[in-house]
Amino acid sequence: MRYAIRGVWRGQEVDVTWEDGRLDGPAELVIAIRSRASRTRDVDLRRPADALLVLQQVMDGVDVVVFDRGQPAVTFRAGRSTRQRRK
Repeated sequence: MRYAIRGVWRGQEVDVTWEDGRLDGPAELVIAIRSRASRTRDVDLRRPADALLVLQQVMDGVDVVVFDRGQPAVTFRAGRSTRQRRK
């Protein structure tokens, strides 16, 4: 299984990919995600739902989650987004 997340972290637009238990994205963000997961009871980043939950907690805002087939499956905001809306 694979999914990609596009969102905002520390004021920058970022992309993070989760694939079969592995995270790929900006190194500092991946470290922050692993650190948060290690402090959270019963969270295993190898499980897709757990990884998604921690990503939402660490990132300032999540805009799009795209699953395997490349079509937007879920579009939502989580947390505080620092992105300014376009007019």
